[in-house]
Amino acid sequence: MNRHLIRQHRLTITSDKKASFFLIVTGKEFSPQTISAATAQGNIRQLASLDEVRRYYLGQEMVDLALQAAYYTRTPRYRVIVQRTGKALSIRSVASAGKAARGQAQQPVAANTPGVSLLGADIEVMVRKRDGGAFTALPMADHHDKVIGADSALIRKKHRFYQPIIELRAKPQKNGEKLRQEFLRLKTQLEKRAEKNGVVIVSEENPRGRFFLGGHVHISNANASFRKVSQLDAFVAVPLSAYKKNASLLRRAAYGKLGAVRLNRYRGFEYRTLPTWYAFIEEGAPFFNWLETVLYHPSLPEIQLAEEAVRAYYAGDRRQLCRETEKLFADVAPLLTVREKHCLLKWDRWLQQIGTIDENGSDPVL
Repeated sequence: MNRHLIRQHRLTITSDKKASFFLIVTGKEFSPQTISAATAQGNIRQLASLDEVRRYYLGQEMVDLALQAAYYTRTPRYRVIVQRTGKALSIRSVASAGKAARGQAQQPVAANTPGVSLLGADIEVMVRKRDGGAFTALPMADHHDKVIGADSALIRKKHRFYQPIIELRAKPQKNGEKLRQEFLRLKTQLEKRAEKNGVVIVSEENPRGRFFLGGHVHISNANASFRKVSQLDAFVAVPLSAYKKNASLLRRAAYGKLGAVRLNRYRGFEYRTLPTWYAFIEEGAPFFNWLETVLYHPSLPEIQLAEEAVRAYYAGDRRQLCRETEKLFADVAPLLTVREKHCLLKWDRWLQQIGTIDENGSDPVL
């Protein structure tokens, strides 16, 4: 395996024999096909589904790392071993599986979903008390399936557990503008609720300790391919990181890695790299429209980011990221239709606008 390609994305490689638990993942691109759990004693058990994987401590996160390692090393058919020692996760090996992984698909059970491809998202925020400034949380009794609900992350206060991260879960829509309108509706509801309860919305990427806020993009009935995810990295994540100030590099190295993807239950996938974009809802039409363009474009090529772009992304080098963004936009423009070029132009101008706001000292995401 190419250790350099893995390490530049802040993944750990190890062969620590003291590891207590392993996952062996084979698959094709972002679709795991077989997943086996193994212990240090050599006991191996094949797992039936991703739902079964989640029953293991950090099981989902181990699968995430396996898929990312395959993506970073450009290994479309792979066998990856991820190990856990306590809470620490690391890559043990990445190997090409050749044709051996075919015909063994172990996909999550899809919900009864219409055949059309729809766009969705969930945006995370936290709330703090208006007077004292202390963070507050929703009790666990809140229903998890509400359009405004709680993430599964927990904090403990005495004998009670709370869910401090609030999610806005938009109903899937046919295009970016309709998705924005749905989020406008949810944002209005949330802010009225916040005003009534004497709290304010916080949408920093890392507002407190171990809590990191993301903006996860969903698409249904779409293949989670290396090609499509590389386009999201190159044309959405890298440009946004170039112009958005006050980013949390801790989140970027933990939950905001390039190529952070999970399959969803609607025959599609969830792109998890982006930080929360709650503050972009009202004035961010170019962001939503460009997301739609990239996700639905049928023929853009796979993008291999330059090493300088990857290094700058994790280091927060915005000047280098701006240079890389200019190159990426110049390369993709000839491949777009007139309408798509118009979307790109508006996206580029909007990014420069939020960058200018940043430099003037007013961060639009706070």
